[in-house]
Amino acid sequence: KSLAYLQAKQDLADGNFESALTTIATAIDSTRLTLPNPGDELHESLAPLNYLYGTTLLYSIEENTDESQMMVPQKNQCEDGADA
Repeated sequence: KSLAYLQAKQDLADGNFESALTTIATAIDSTRLTLPNPGDELHESLAPLNYLYGTTLLYSIEENTDESQMMVPQKNQCEDGADA
């Protein structure tokens, strides 16, 4: 695994999603430049980076969703179940 991949995995584990995404995107671009056909976005050597990028996006979305749900105020309800 590349140093960028390992750094992105560590950032993901630490919850630094933006840093991880930036690192992965840079690694994808750099790797593509070394390919025989730099326009080949589906080359098998990019698979681990693309997978990690997708996983990081999902964790980031889940984290943001959890935080926004915690900040949404709940309606007060009376004992009979009617809204207050």
